[in-house]
Amino acid sequence: MYLPPPPPSQGLDSKTFTPPPLDGSTCVPDLIEFHARYSEHHPLFVYRGPVGQDVQFTWSNFADAIRYCARLVVKSTGLVPSSSDSPPTVAILANTDTVTYAILLLGILRAGLVPFPISPRNSASAVLHLLETSDAHHVLLSEDHVVQKLTTTATANAKFPVFFYHVTKEIKSFILNHDHDTKDSNSTEFLSSESVIIMHSSGSTGFPKTTRLTQTIILQYARIAYYGDVDFCGQIVSIHAVPMFHMQGVAFLLRAVATGLVLAVFPPQTQAVPPTPARVLGGIKDDRCTMLTCVPSFLETWSSDKDAIEVLISLKAVIFSGAPLSQKAGDILAAAGVNLHMYYAGTEVGCVSKFIPRTAPAQDWQYISFSPHLEVHFIPQDSENMIFELVTVESPAYTPGAINTSVNGKNAFATGDLFIRHAVDPSRWRVHGRVDDLIMLSTGEKTIPGPIEAVFMEKPRITKTVMFGRGRPHNGIILELTASNWSLLDDPREKQKFEEVLWYLMKQANAAAPSHSRLYKEMILLAHPSKPFLLTSKGNVQRKAVLELYASEIEQAYRNFSLTTEIILPRAGNSEINYPLLINKILTEVLGEPVGELVDIFQHGCDSIQATRIRSMVIAALLPSNPDLVKDSIPVDVVYQCPRSKDLVVFFQRFMNGKDLGTDQWTKRIAFMNAMVARYTEGIPHRQATKSEEDLSSPSGDIVLLTGTTGALGSYLLAGLVNRSDIHHIYAVNRHHPRDSRPLLERQIDGFTSRNLDPSILRTAKITLIEADVSAVFWNVPNKFLHQITVVIHAAWPVDFNRSLSSFSGALEGLRNLIDFVAGLPKARLLFISSTGLFRNWPSARLVVEGPANDPAVAAGLGYTESKWVAERVLDIAAERLRIPVSVVRVGQLSGGIKGAWNTAEWFPSMVQSAIGLGCLPICDRLVSWLPVDVAAQGTVELLRCGQSRYFHLEHPYPVRWTAIFEPLASMLGAKLIPFEEWLSQVRDRAFSDTQGRTESPKPTNETKKVDASYPRVLRILPYFESKDNSGAYCMAKKPGLSVENTVGCLPSSYMDIAPLNEGDVKLWVEYWRSVGFLNG
Repeated sequence: MYLPPPPPSQGLDSKTFTPPPLDGSTCVPDLIEFHARYSEHHPLFVYRGPVGQDVQFTWSNFADAIRYCARLVVKSTGLVPSSSDSPPTVAILANTDTVTYAILLLGILRAGLVPFPISPRNSASAVLHLLETSDAHHVLLSEDHVVQKLTTTATANAKFPVFFYHVTKEIKSFILNHDHDTKDSNSTEFLSSESVIIMHSSGSTGFPKTTRLTQTIILQYARIAYYGDVDFCGQIVSIHAVPMFHMQGVAFLLRAVATGLVLAVFPPQTQAVPPTPARVLGGIKDDRCTMLTCVPSFLETWSSDKDAIEVLISLKAVIFSGAPLSQKAGDILAAAGVNLHMYYAGTEVGCVSKFIPRTAPAQDWQYISFSPHLEVHFIPQDSENMIFELVTVESPAYTPGAINTSVNGKNAFATGDLFIRHAVDPSRWRVHGRVDDLIMLSTGEKTIPGPIEAVFMEKPRITKTVMFGRGRPHNGIILELTASNWSLLDDPREKQKFEEVLWYLMKQANAAAPSHSRLYKEMILLAHPSKPFLLTSKGNVQRKAVLELYASEIEQAYRNFSLTTEIILPRAGNSEINYPLLINKILTEVLGEPVGELVDIFQHGCDSIQATRIRSMVIAALLPSNPDLVKDSIPVDVVYQCPRSKDLVVFFQRFMNGKDLGTDQWTKRIAFMNAMVARYTEGIPHRQATKSEEDLSSPSGDIVLLTGTTGALGSYLLAGLVNRSDIHHIYAVNRHHPRDSRPLLERQIDGFTSRNLDPSILRTAKITLIEADVSAVFWNVPNKFLHQITVVIHAAWPVDFNRSLSSFSGALEGLRNLIDFVAGLPKARLLFISSTGLFRNWPSARLVVEGPANDPAVAAGLGYTESKWVAERVLDIAAERLRIPVSVVRVGQLSGGIKGAWNTAEWFPSMVQSAIGLGCLPICDRLVSWLPVDVAAQGTVELLRCGQSRYFHLEHPYPVRWTAIFEPLASMLGAKLIPFEEWLSQVRDRAFSDTQGRTESPKPTNETKKVDASYPRVLRILPYFESKDNSGAYCMAKKPGLSVENTVGCLPSSYMDIAPLNEGDVKLWVEYWRSVGFLNG
């Protein structure tokens, strides 16, 4: 296979190096001969000689050495390549210097045999495995004790003959004496498709795997610099810290062949010099290096050494790979002026990042861009957080070293590595862990362990970390300590100090992590010295093996977590329970900081996992006082119904004293709804009309302020508005997310990408992204924008069916601020996105007109619908008093949009996911009128131009029977359909059996693990499914009688052409949920 010639970018001005032919017409050994003839005086290696002199090992010297080595290998092994068979494999297992190792590697290749460098850091069983899988019966060894012992142990029980040869001394002697070998040793002509070298992986998930690289593939790996921005010819690159049995070492040797870069190494000597940070730094200075490549651990050591940093600053490039560099060390070096370049590579794919860019922003040192000659593809793994798996795809100039998938009919390799796109520059990406490391919690959320583990690894006393939590509701972490630090824990004072350090690190990790990835004290485990972590040859943790090793400890940690609490039941002076102190302690423990007694904890950032934790800890504290009462009666959603510390105190005081908590709750809810209306309309003045119907359109195009654009409907609304010629500009306003610190642009790109919308439109000048909290008294939209707005579309609203009405006070405060904002503009109108769910208690015999809902009873019973009713009434009163144009679009249940993208956090996906564990889905004799979210967004944009009505009902014009959705869904998931009441009962049974403080935890089976992995998400919205008649059906199916006359009159005729929901839609939804890892059962 011939390759297209690379662009001429290397060796352009060199007087000693001639770029070789890299089109596949010349095999690697003959490229060495090419250099022996045309680049004979150009150095390949430089090192410090035995008496301190500078030594240049030229291409002529190297060609002589590999000819000699080729004859020595053939003579020692007796192997002769056969034209009819695949060439025999010769393994190298040696602790030797770089020059000797390189000669061994290419000497075997020149002899027509296949070299296989094996890391001596492998275990004996791994070495035997590699010899077996590569069919290597001949091994070249170094003479040191470590390799001799490893080889003897590895092959003691081998079921095939293995022959050993010691040739490293002779090679070293040849090098040091600088013998000139004029005898030719013709290399064997390899076909481009034949294996010419074997490499192995690190074995992070088990035994290391072998990869056979062909002539074409290693040439591809050699050519990578030709597609970068830097001419490497003559650059002295320190590879002192890079072993030649690693792909990184082989790759730099190949790049030297292709580009003329010079490799700075330790000198050849009998006993190889172990690279240490101090020795490598000395080598950089002695050999006058201009560039460096190393693993991150060296850089982390140097980051705290001012003298070392000065050396690094003097280099043109500091290139690292093989593992993540800690954020702290990278930031220190980049800020000091070190020119850091991360390059991404793998044995199976070679280097696929640009090698190297001329410049890169210092603050973005951890990002890479992909080489321009490559075709890359990304598989979404966690679209909500913009996390993708990298796939390299075959192209004319590139073939992966291994094939495990295809993309558009072309061979490809799915790397298993996760990447996150840069927030501003879409061409740059950051490595974010491994697919294997991704932890799918039972809630459906995913945890990337790397950033959390890195926080703990910053403390020297912690040597290794492994997070766990797959299929569980929350994560945990195992920490391995140094032996000396473990022994210190016998001292109570030292143990207390160490625990304080751990809690500090836990808080740091939790502050930076998404809420679902938070750690709790009980879930931090210490590895015992008798059970050390299992490591790969690179020194990386074998995660799977470690998790198996500590399976019983992990199981016990989860059992203890559900049964115990560190909160000691506080009592007042008269021995009664001190409820305020108890609740305050628990809230502080779970939320990580104190909260005031009147603060709504959900507006403070509390999520469903923490709500469950709060309830469990209260139960554990109160259980001894009244086991029967506590175990059977505390509602699952108690924290949602009592979202303030004061509310929880009152509830549990009354509960433990046997007071009836259900008395007159309905009347109280309705009274509270009316009180909220009064609160948020207070101070709205009466004034004369100032805005007429003619003012509804702007001759130069509307300027829109749109809230909530990172959500599903908001994303499609933003995309729809951009494409309209009558919209001049859009200001997309989103609040800072308390559990997502990413920049707004990155979150917005995420919102588009996860919903199959084109993120490139976000860079148009027609859109301005603004991060602002509209619920703040003075929300920070720049003043220069204020008087330009002609339309406000308010789509941002918390969708949480567990929250009580009081928890929506922030959203209602934001609505009032927007009303005041619109009232102060010379020409503006407001459109509010409401919900048809508001009519949850509407009598089925009556028609729901497109008008105001004056009776609060129609929405009472669910905090979310109550909040929408309050919002509508506040808008009604504001429109009447202020004479401002207001429209309310009541949207029905929205289904998946383009290509089935449907937010996994919603109630229906949660119900679907429960089928994985429960094996069933509910059936109802009702209608479904769900509208695809992209269609709803189009309809909403059209309704902007409809001034003759204030209220609109937007739902699917052609409802279908429930079975039209659930029968194909059940078939796709292998679930059975059962009556809704029976399904709800199964969910409840799971809820109460797993959250009421069991005294024993049975050993989980495969089936119970499947159920555990699916029920918590549906449990979180259990109140939404429940109703007065325990069927729950009315809150999920279309209620007959929604008038749509005004709405249809304002929409184009194409709206009525939409097809009814069918099996095809269901298939798209399921495919999307599976593509993002949501349905993994």
